[in-house]
Amino acid sequence: MNIAPNPDFLVSGNCTGSTGAYTCANPCISADLTFPTSAVIPACTAYALAAINNARAQENVAPMVLPTNWDSLSVPEQMLWSRT
Repeated sequence: MNIAPNPDFLVSGNCTGSTGAYTCANPCISADLTFPTSAVIPACTAYALAAINNARAQENVAPMVLPTNWDSLSVPEQMLWSRT
């Protein structure tokens, strides 16, 4: 089943501000209106996780719960954790 992300972390949503100091509905969008490439942003993680869990709910699958230290884990640790 293809399920569109909700919230849609692929779009910025409404943004306010001025050059270099924007704030968008999507917390994954940086102040200069770009997607972060290697930043660890807890609000962005939560936003994407909400979309994942909305899709999982539509498929009658339990929500994904990340460990409380998720944002401090290295990428290899995150990949290992997500496979368990």
